[in-house]
Amino acid sequence: GESHGSLSIRRYWNLKEKHETESLNMIEDDNEAVSMIDKTLKKVVNKQMISDVPLGAFLSGGVDSSSVVALMQAQVNRPVKTFTIGFSEKKYDESIHAEAVSKHLGTDHTKLHVSDSDARNIIPDLPLIYDEPFADSSQIPTYLVCHAARQKVTVALSGDGGDELFGGYNRYIYGPKMLKQISSLPLSIRKFSGSMMQNIPENFWDRIELFYNKIRTGSKGISNMGNKIQRLADHLLMTSNVNELYYNIVSNWHEPEKLLMNIVNEPVSQLEDELPKYGINNPAKRMMFQDMRTYLPDDILCKVDRAAMGINLETRIPFLDPDMIELSMRLPSHMKIRNGHGKWALRQVLYKYVPREIIDRPKVGFSIPIGLWLRGPLRSWAEDLLSSEKLANDGLKDI
Repeated sequence: GESHGSLSIRRYWNLKEKHETESLNMIEDDNEAVSMIDKTLKKVVNKQMISDVPLGAFLSGGVDSSSVVALMQAQVNRPVKTFTIGFSEKKYDESIHAEAVSKHLGTDHTKLHVSDSDARNIIPDLPLIYDEPFADSSQIPTYLVCHAARQKVTVALSGDGGDELFGGYNRYIYGPKMLKQISSLPLSIRKFSGSMMQNIPENFWDRIELFYNKIRTGSKGISNMGNKIQRLADHLLMTSNVNELYYNIVSNWHEPEKLLMNIVNEPVSQLEDELPKYGINNPAKRMMFQDMRTYLPDDILCKVDRAAMGINLETRIPFLDPDMIELSMRLPSHMKIRNGHGKWALRQVLYKYVPREIIDRPKVGFSIPIGLWLRGPLRSWAEDLLSSEKLANDGLKDI
């Protein structure tokens, strides 16, 4: 069935369509917006902390989880138990940021270090946990951090939903801007440019990233630039409108029906459903809404819920409380995305509790060094699983 969060936002959009713009009670004052987010999130967090069993929270050190933990810690007189994941590969390791937030807030923090062997050991159990193919590699650290949390708590609060509600993903910030810049170019030129960009190695862009982030400091910087440039070349330069842009960004394959045997057409996606008529002419808002009804329930919530339920851990998500969803809908786009920053209004709330310098940095996302592992210590194992002989015997892929 439909998740509680996505159902709430769908109902709210339907409500908005029944009224004139003047009656929507949009928040236009910056100070009012920040105050309302602080007050509402504090109330929601307090409500979700009610428990007769041990309770804690996931803490990545990013804006969303840090906001939840900060408001938890502000309302109790004992250290909140927090949990995070760390990697040896520094490019993917955000645990140092989580530790900085924990130290400032005074939480009882647990860090779990994840290695390639940990990933290799958990992969055989994934079909039992998820019941179906689930192609988000961060399911691995998600399960492991849930397992670590379950050793000390029975309920854990999560920061999921903040990106979709308050404009946190890079695609909301850079996608519409770049689409506008290149839309006047003929498709043939865009394809040629995309091909040229794809031929440049990712490590070249990663060197450019170091220079760029010296100029665009804090949250205006970009992490994993090489990977993102490659995706830009593959998707953005091939699109002509915001709907195609979003569809291509969230798709790994342009023609997925060609991957599997006996599949003539790709099944109809929920992305094809009609969008609400009011309030999503703005490209960033349109993508946020699509994420709220597809990516959030079908990837993020599915990933966390199944990993947690697999070891009897209950997860709660304050951002998806109906009051938080409704409040986010009352914020105009410039309170979500401003001066190249996502989650502007939410950040102002967090800065009341955690110093800006601890929080401001390029958004990374909950990813793992899967590419490095598959090219390194897990290479022989992966090549054996994906050998032509085994793929042919599976009868799924037409090779």
